[in-house]
Amino acid sequence: MFRRIFPHFTALLLFISALPAIAQAKPLLSVAAEDSAEVITLAVGNISSHKVFFLGNPDRLVVDVPMEKIPAIALPKNYGGNLIAKVRAGQFDANTVRIVFDLRTPVTLVTKDYADGELIISISAGGKNAPPPKPEKPLVVIDPGHGGNDPGAIGPKKSQEKDIVLAFATSLKDMLLASGKYRVLMTRESDRFIPLRERVKIAREAKGSIFISIHADSAPKNNARGLSVYTLSEKASDAETAALAANENKVDILGGMDLSNEREDVADILISLAQRETRNRSALLADLLTVSLGKQLKLLPNPHRFAGFAVLKAPDIPSVLIETGFISNPAEEKLLKTSAYRKKLMVGIMGGIDRYFEAQSPSR
Repeated sequence: MFRRIFPHFTALLLFISALPAIAQAKPLLSVAAEDSAEVITLAVGNISSHKVFFLGNPDRLVVDVPMEKIPAIALPKNYGGNLIAKVRAGQFDANTVRIVFDLRTPVTLVTKDYADGELIISISAGGKNAPPPKPEKPLVVIDPGHGGNDPGAIGPKKSQEKDIVLAFATSLKDMLLASGKYRVLMTRESDRFIPLRERVKIAREAKGSIFISIHADSAPKNNARGLSVYTLSEKASDAETAALAANENKVDILGGMDLSNEREDVADILISLAQRETRNRSALLADLLTVSLGKQLKLLPNPHRFAGFAVLKAPDIPSVLIETGFISNPAEEKLLKTSAYRKKLMVGIMGGIDRYFEAQSPSR
């Protein structure tokens, strides 16, 4: 008899022993009044990356914290302060929860501190709100094609596409960073192979602003020469939209937007609209690149072309693929390896990128 009840007794003891720990769990939000200030403590655990800023009209304190699920949050029942009207939380993106404190009056940030997984913010009444943080510089994702055991096209003099495009991509990265206007991420910075879909995943996880894949062209006839810029064909885009819409896991399809709880027809429409907007922006980027590159180097006839390249299929990042010239043409193969050609190519690409982001500015 004792043997039969012993496991249950043991489980009960374990449960009872855990009760003090449960009782001592820190509340997510506590607020304490100290003189003319109020101290907000958020026990969010992970504070590796967070933002604290104010917004006006109406006055709000906004805190972005790294969390994947919206927590239940409310002002403490014993809150007796005068600065905060209410608090709410929402999913800002797949990995970030935004907590918003609606304020009764403009406040200023007195101090901000953090320790043991707690973010501590002290605010006081009066003064002007701090402006929201400056938007981050656009992130340009550069994708040098091929790599590792995939050499790409090989020229008459045995030049390998993977080496040429990596040199181009590295020079472009250096030029973009030197301008001070952009952040840059390369899908590869060495001679290694990365699957095509993984390249897109890298760009999307980093929340890239634009994606530029760099290649060198090849043709059966060795007299073909000139640059071209590709965007995703409408047919391929429609097929990709259908594949995304059919995907059961609709979390993070569009820039962190969770469509898993949307009706199927609504999710399909949202995906289609996002794809169309991305395709339009990709076309604008491609057109501006061809104009800028045409001032520097020879282009193919109708240089803006369309194809179903896998690296162009991000549903939410404007993407282009630049064929920098024909490695199969002996003369162009030689040019592709010169610093003079590389500089002209970089100047042309940089000009197109600049024009694109100028066109996206709020003043436009």
